Amino acid sequence: MADLPAWVQVSQALVTPAIAGAVAVIGFLQWRTAHAKIMLDLFDRRWRALQAVSDFYLMLVGHGVKQYDEEIARFHKVRAEVAFLFGTDVQTFVEELHLSAIKMSTHSASAVDAEPEVRRKHIHDAYEVMKAVVNRGQRIEAVFSPYLKMDQKRVRTPAEWFHDRNEFRKSFDDQR
Repeated sequence: MADLPAWVQVSQALVTPAIAGAVAVIGFLQWRTAHAKIMLDLFDRRWRALQAVSDFYLMLVGHGVKQYDEEIARFHKVRAEVAFLFGTDVQTFVEELHLSAIKMSTHSASAVDAEPEVRRKHIHDAYEVMKAVVNRGQRIEAVFSPYLKMDQKRVRTPAEWFHDRNEFRKSFDDQR
C-alpha cells in the first residue's frame, strides 16, 4: 500500500463514505416514494367514502321521507369505514346523516296504519328531519375537504429545505 500514490490512497478512503451517502440518498428517495403511495391510497379510500356519503345523501333527498331500509342498512358499512378514515367531525356528521335516515324511515313506516292525528304528526316529524338532511347536505364538501387535500406536490430539494429551516431559525431572533 505504501507504494501507491497519495491520491489513490485518498480516493480509496473516500469510496466507502461515498457509497454510504449514495445508499442514504436512495433510501430516502424510496421512503418518499412509499410515503407518496400511502398518501395516494389513503386519498382514494377517503374519496370513495365521500362518494358513498354523497350518493346516500342524494338517495335520501331523491326518495323523500319514504326511505328503503336496505339502503339504510347498507350505509352502516360506510359509516363504519368513515370511523377509521376520518376524524370525529366527519364521523359525527355521517352518524347524524344515518340517524336522520333511520328517523325518516321510522316515521314513514309508523304513519302507514296510524290514526289521522298520529299520522299527521309522523308525517310532520319526517318532513322536519328531511329539512335537516337537506341543510346538512350543503355542508358535505366543507366537512370532508380538510381530509382530501393533496399537499404532497413535489419533493423539495435539500437546498430549499435548508433555506426554510434557516428562515425558521432566524424567526426566533429579531436581529438578522
